[in-house]
Amino acid sequence: MEVIAMISIPLLKQTIKSNRVLFLIFTVVPSIFLSLTLMIYTTQTANAMKAILTSNALPPAMMQMVGSQLSNLTLNGMMATQFFQMLAILFPMIYVIIVGNKLIADRIDRGDMAYILSTPTKRNKVTLTQALYLIGSLVVMFAVFAIAGLIAAAIFQPGVLEVKSFLLLDLGAFLLAFAISGITYAASCIFNLSKNSLAVGAGLPLTFFVSNLLAKMGTNLQGFKYITLQTLYDTDKILSGSGYAWQLTILAVIGIALYALGMIIFRKKDLPL
Repeated sequence: MEVIAMISIPLLKQTIKSNRVLFLIFTVVPSIFLSLTLMIYTTQTANAMKAILTSNALPPAMMQMVGSQLSNLTLNGMMATQFFQMLAILFPMIYVIIVGNKLIADRIDRGDMAYILSTPTKRNKVTLTQALYLIGSLVVMFAVFAIAGLIAAAIFQPGVLEVKSFLLLDLGAFLLAFAISGITYAASCIFNLSKNSLAVGAGLPLTFFVSNLLAKMGTNLQGFKYITLQTLYDTDKILSGSGYAWQLTILAVIGIALYALGMIIFRKKDLPL
């Protein structure tokens, strides 16, 4: 009951309604891809992929980029490389960039915030409600990914999927998305103009994503791994079963710190109302 008293139910309902189509798109599409990947996986498929990757038919940069996939072509390994290292990062990232900006900065820019704060709703309620929506929607999104994967595995790959590793991969991807959402949320709270919020809230996550791709393309570009949060989401360590806990903890701490920072700054700053 105390939590309910700290948030604005009308604002939460309005936020859910205005973002429901976007949420469905960015949740359903990856879930379908994940299910299809589980449906078509066979040991023959894995061996065929390995043959292609070892044939030296690909450019050196691409070979460097996909070379790590050769070490683990199990079903969980395929899930890690085909889904969790790409779609499970890209789709939630785009989602939180769009929604994070809309939650606070875009409302200030369009004048909606003046109306919201003219009601008994205080700034703390606004920030907490919007944070609850963004985090909650990510929890539901990754829960759907997990459920879709488990159901598809039970149907198409009974007894093959290592459930614990799969759920840890999903948890790690969620914590990465949570940390990135902290960036977009904090930017939305800090800036009054939507364009400035997007410049930071979209610029940093996209820089991290591109840097991670560059780091995989050759030894000369390994330095890029130090300027991306994705380095903290190491699917190889998760699959091996060790060395990943402290990295995922850091992602959680980053997300919490950024959400707290955004709330504090929004509560204290001057608004053009």
